Amino acid sequence: VVPASVSAKCNACVTAPCKNGVRCETTSGRDYRCHCAAGFHGKDCENEIDACYGHPCLNNAVSK
Repeated sequence: VVPASVSAKCNACVTAPCKNGVRCETTSGRDYRCHCAAGFHGKDCENEIDACYGHPCLNNAVSK
């Protein structure tokens, strides 16, 4: 069995860097890209999008 630290040098996705169950894609070299699901963002899809950011609601409505 090859340790994950060694495998990661060839396939960055072997260590499962992407969060929230999204797909990881190995790109050039040791880099990777996470394909974030709707509602998430960040290099590893670790941040949840806050739909209330910036107070988008009108007429004193409150977002939840």
